[in-house]
Amino acid sequence: MIFIFPGYPDSEIKLTGRVPTKLDLSMTSADFNHKLYNMFPVLMDVVFELMTAIKSKLESLPSYINTPALIKDLMSKEGRSGCLFIRPFEDITALCLSNMKM
Repeated sequence: MIFIFPGYPDSEIKLTGRVPTKLDLSMTSADFNHKLYNMFPVLMDVVFELMTAIKSKLESLPSYINTPALIKDLMSKEGRSGCLFIRPFEDITALCLSNMKM
């Protein structure tokens, strides 16, 4: 399954274009969070939620849907898009800019 995250981690940008991140479906919740924090370090400093698109609208994932396998299962059962969105509960612009200066 391919998940598309907001922004583009450096690891996804190639000379030929963007290559979406592929996640192992056997990841645990801790592994999944670790991957998100590695891709988007600013998430370590904010509260965020995972969302998917359904019928042209973003909807929050239930908190117990916290692994790639559970996300894939929910998406396929409910006809959601293959895109996963991360929505922070606060403005992260300043945090992103301060991380760039490092």
